[in-house]
Amino acid sequence: LLAENQRIDEENRVQRAVEQRRQRLIAQRNRQAHNAIFKRATAENDELDRLRAEKRMLLENERQLKARKDVERSNARTAQILAERQRKQLERDLAMQQQEEQLAQQQ
Repeated sequence: LLAENQRIDEENRVQRAVEQRRQRLIAQRNRQAHNAIFKRATAENDELDRLRAEKRMLLENERQLKARKDVERSNARTAQILAERQRKQLERDLAMQQQEEQLAQQQ
């Protein structure tokens, strides 16, 4: 009877040890799965943050490029207006010089 009780106790102890080991493995796997999900979510957030920053930079570069194009267009128009004014002034000066020469020839 004592040997039977010892055998039953030993079987129970072994079963408890096996069950505890199984529970530890399940808990470890759950932690690993949770960590993997967390790492993936963190990596996705990092990637999204990087992409958002890149988009902001691209939009800013695009805005600056548009501003430069507008300034260049304005400068080109200003240069065109100044060139036209100079041409007209030269025409007036030439016409005046021709009139003075004609007056000088008549005298």
